[in-house]
Amino acid sequence: MIVLKDENITKQELIKLIKNEMKSLNEDLVSQKDLKKRIIAYMRSYICGIDYSETDDFYHKIASINVYVKKVDENIIEVEKLVSTILDIKVNSQQLTLMQIIEVIKQYNKDYQSIYKTVSNNYRKISRILDDEEEDIKEESIQEKYKENTLIISEKDQKVYLPFTMNRIYDILQYDNNYSSVSEIISKIYTRPLAIYKHAAKARFREAYDLIINKEHGTKKQAWDLGLELMFNSSLHPAVISACKSLDELDVYLSCLEYNEIQDFKFFKVEYDVPLQKTNKSFGFLDLFKNLKNNKDVVQEMPNPNEE
Repeated sequence: MIVLKDENITKQELIKLIKNEMKSLNEDLVSQKDLKKRIIAYMRSYICGIDYSETDDFYHKIASINVYVKKVDENIIEVEKLVSTILDIKVNSQQLTLMQIIEVIKQYNKDYQSIYKTVSNNYRKISRILDDEEEDIKEESIQEKYKENTLIISEKDQKVYLPFTMNRIYDILQYDNNYSSVSEIISKIYTRPLAIYKHAAKARFREAYDLIINKEHGTKKQAWDLGLELMFNSSLHPAVISACKSLDELDVYLSCLEYNEIQDFKFFKVEYDVPLQKTNKSFGFLDLFKNLKNNKDVVQEMPNPNEE
């Protein structure tokens, strides 16, 4: 819309306002077309991830998306009409008198006001809906990437993803203002660098000690005893100890491990994400004796069980 504030405005000033209006309309037109691209991209993402057994929801969703596309197409047509009108005004401005230009602009402003409220409302409403829908897809992709209630030991990412539930994540989002997104919580609370488990014996002692002290609230002697017990258990990846919420969980896992019945462990799943060119890495006694210096560190860094 071209605002005519100054009654003494010159013809050159009017022409400048017309050029600015054309620039603004073209930017609006680009925004409308970008919104249509977003709708189509969302539709593709939705179709790729749908459950084909839920046809009722599918038909409803596709019908809604079609409505969004139709409304944006209508917006584009209306804005293009305004662009065409303002272009005609610009082209003919040199042949018109000042008063004629003002009259033409006033008519243009009436046309603008009659359609632009609907255009703007459609744009804002559809943008908000897309924001929500895209966030849902993003959350679903996060769940798919990290896998709920699963310990993922990833050599590809060089990270360990500890088990979590989405209910727990949403509780944190609701009550802890330090976090603003699902991915932030997973990154800061449930993700560890794989490097901290590099020296398996040392890591098993450390994680077992931490389990007793910080999760079971036991004594240092109890923590020391469990650490020594698990330190040389070459079948046990130390990240499993990190993932266990309690000593009971760990005991069940160790029992399943002993009898080769890991499938019976129901507290969480354990997955290894290893590049194809690599073979599974062993966590046996070789880890302890590969480097004498590191083995000295294991002993030197152990807490004193007599210090209560």
